[in-house]
Amino acid sequence: MKNKIKTLLKFISVSMLFLLIGLAIFSTTNTYKELKSRATLYVTLNKDQNWGIRKAILDLAYAVLSTTQNDEHFEFDKNNAEAGAKASKSDLSDYLIQAKKIIKVDDAKSIVSAIQNAKAGQVILILPGEYKIRMDTLYVKGVGTRQSPIVLAASQFGQVTLHFNSWEGILLDKPFWVIKNLIFKGPCEDHKRCQHAIHMTGNADNTVIDNNAFINYSAALKSNGRYPKGKAQFPDNVVFSNNDVYNTELRKSNSPASPIDVVGGDNWLLEGNFIADFSRKVRGRMSIVYGAFLKGGGSNGTIRNNVINCAWNLPYQSSLDIRLGLSLGDGGTGKKWCQVKDCKYEHSGGVISNNLIMNCKNDVSIYLNKAENTKIYHNVILNSLGVDARFPATQLSIQRNIIQGRVKARDGAFVSESNNTFVSDLDDVDMLKAAELLARP
Repeated sequence: MKNKIKTLLKFISVSMLFLLIGLAIFSTTNTYKELKSRATLYVTLNKDQNWGIRKAILDLAYAVLSTTQNDEHFEFDKNNAEAGAKASKSDLSDYLIQAKKIIKVDDAKSIVSAIQNAKAGQVILILPGEYKIRMDTLYVKGVGTRQSPIVLAASQFGQVTLHFNSWEGILLDKPFWVIKNLIFKGPCEDHKRCQHAIHMTGNADNTVIDNNAFINYSAALKSNGRYPKGKAQFPDNVVFSNNDVYNTELRKSNSPASPIDVVGGDNWLLEGNFIADFSRKVRGRMSIVYGAFLKGGGSNGTIRNNVINCAWNLPYQSSLDIRLGLSLGDGGTGKKWCQVKDCKYEHSGGVISNNLIMNCKNDVSIYLNKAENTKIYHNVILNSLGVDARFPATQLSIQRNIIQGRVKARDGAFVSESNNTFVSDLDDVDMLKAAELLARP
């Protein structure tokens, strides 16, 4: 009898040892991280909505999950990165040579007047200083041309700051404008204001927004349609490049807070930007924010060579603080606001390439919603759940990426996957290989 008990105890001990080893190995996998993330979210949402035994169980689960939180964080030195706004990218010579007239302004009243009365071929050159623009929305009237755009700029990035204490700064609905080398700063104590630094709509085609900084706005760049006489117009052929977009504090508002919020429009290019620290104050429910998205039935958008840091200087509040890096489709678009009939797709022909996306740890780095004919390649995705593709309209080809996480097809999406490198921990990432991948054409 004693021998049987000893044998049983030995079997139990060995079994427990193997179980612990198995659990330890499983805890390093991406599957475990996703299950834990989803469980933490469920418990956080429900623990204060229950009572009695159920609440006690949820409180215990919350305590256990809290002790095993994902504390990984990829540190990023912006000063050594190529992405974002820099004084070295300030060259205006091509615009100055082509200008029909250069208008130099050095006070807020003159800036407003020059913008409101601008004509094709003019360069509005703001002299160094900080300027407080005191009006609700600054409307433009001038129409540029391909040969003679209207340019609003500073001579060098870092010399000019515009403070718009209003709902939105510039409302742009005319084509061929260039905005360059400026710092837009939202000084609003009430975060229901300072929604947009630039709001594009209607016929704002062929706009270039290059080498600027947008600080402390909810959706710094907003673009959507206008419907004159029932016919929809959306800004097309827009370049948003080499910009910094970030907040220095959580947005205390229920308003949408995705820094780059584009609804409709064809042939957009988001390139070389640094986008970081986009989040709202959590108030007992999920806050879902994207770094940048294209949706609303647009097509042929390209998002490349950007750095997206979901948590640069603003740490996560809890599992309810959900920050996703990039999206084609966002959470969807109402049919009446969509560029295509019945919103059969949110975006078609999109390309997401050569981006470094990091620290979106509570969810995925890239989310596709009804994203038709999408290509994703040469990206480095660190410290997140990976990539989600959803709904039958989504067809994704995803190749040659480094992904700390996984790629998941959901709700009927089609995914073709090849030559991707998957890792579980940051320590497993070959940084030299990652840098080479990001530099590939």
